Amino acid sequence: MSASKSSSTRLVALAVAVVAVAVVGAVALQGGGPLAGSTGNAAGNGNAAANATTGGADAGTGSSGTDAATLTDCAVVNEPGRYVLGADVEASADGTCLSVRASDVVIDGNGHAVTASGDTGATGVGARDVSNVTVTDVSLVGLRRGVAFDGVEGGVFAASAVTNTTGAGVLVANSTDVRVENDTVTGAGGVGVHVTASTGVETVGSRVANGSSHGIVYGLSPGVKTLDESPIDDWSTPALAAAGANASGDVAVNGSADAGAATGSEANASVNRSVSDAMNATNRAVASYQPDVVGGAVRETTISGNGDHGILVVGARGVSVVDDLIESNNDGVHLYHATEVAVRNATIRANDDDGVSLSYAVNNTFAESSFVANGDDGVYVVGDQNRLVNNSARRNGDDGVDVQSSAGNRIVGNALVNNTDDGLFLRNTTGTIVHRNAMTDNGDNGVDARHTLNADVVGNEFCRNRGPQLLVRDRRGGFEADNTYC
Repeated sequence: MSASKSSSTRLVALAVAVVAVAVVGAVALQGGGPLAGSTGNAAGNGNAAANATTGGADAGTGSSGTDAATLTDCAVVNEPGRYVLGADVEASADGTCLSVRASDVVIDGNGHAVTASGDTGATGVGARDVSNVTVTDVSLVGLRRGVAFDGVEGGVFAASAVTNTTGAGVLVANSTDVRVENDTVTGAGGVGVHVTASTGVETVGSRVANGSSHGIVYGLSPGVKTLDESPIDDWSTPALAAAGANASGDVAVNGSADAGAATGSEANASVNRSVSDAMNATNRAVASYQPDVVGGAVRETTISGNGDHGILVVGARGVSVVDDLIESNNDGVHLYHATEVAVRNATIRANDDDGVSLSYAVNNTFAESSFVANGDDGVYVVGDQNRLVNNSARRNGDDGVDVQSSAGNRIVGNALVNNTDDGLFLRNTTGTIVHRNAMTDNGDNGVDARHTLNADVVGNEFCRNRGPQLLVRDRRGGFEADNTYC
């Protein structure tokens, strides 16, 4: 564990990133929501409903049979049916070019594009307060947002491409059971896919790449988000600091270790009490607020080359990340005040900072995934009762797994191999279970445990680590048993 990579430093950086997303979101939804001004956009472009026709049909009278109404310009769709783009469409003003205000609607781009004319604030396709809406086979290029679903129940955005938006590529807000499926979102100036204040939203089989911000965000309502009635700027301050085990506590402990065993033990006991109190406070905070996003998944998706985190989960519960490739972002996956997130069978590699980073995240599971060649740690944990099971952390720039200021985490059956520093680093932890892992060929220690309370290190294999295989400092309680050394 590098001394420059302290938990306090990381959390300050994360708080800045979270506030940045909040500001972008607030701007994105100003003026009444994602579809604000859509009617004005149609009128301002001369796009009366009669201008989007097949044989004189009104744009508001799409066909429910095999035939479809043809759209040749921006329009407001206010009747159920199927609508097909008959040509590329140019959005030349603010608002929403193709605005869906009816349920049971299909917008089929038919391979055509909605593009921006100059510096536009337009959204390509939007649906608001409707159900059963499908948007498919359309290219959305150079707009403010590609597609926005706001208050949609049962929506699909599929087989489409969103390119070079100035804001979010895809925005799903206040919605349930929406699928973003087999899409490509590249070069977004904001978040690639942003899901907020929604339930059961899935991003499946897609590619989200080369954006300026986060690839995918689940959580964080644009505008004001509350935690126990406090604005977001307040809850971005970790509960740990409020409980008294902040960065200054870490400094005091590290200094005491050099001053002598007795002083170190006393300080260790005090800090572990502070950590326990702090984590209890964090658990209460995470459990007590209404999550911004519930359920949903990111599956079989590639998230790569984004300017910030590949996947950021903030204030969300029960999101799954399964069978994804997450590479060349800042952190691959970052959880902040998130709970019951499951990451399974993911490949998380070559990210600039950590493969996975948890900040005050509780009761999450990482299983059967690989964290390879990330710039800092394979997995970095600040949070309680998380489980790392049957993963592989190899060739990371610092530790394979780094757990700090946390309680009740379980690290079981992992291969921590050939990392630059330690296989596993523990500091200021309580009740950590370290069972049946293999720590091999790491650049420093197999396990480096500092200021731990009741850590159980049992049934692990240590081999060819360049420092001490198992280094324990200032421990209280816990035990080692049945470990093997080669």
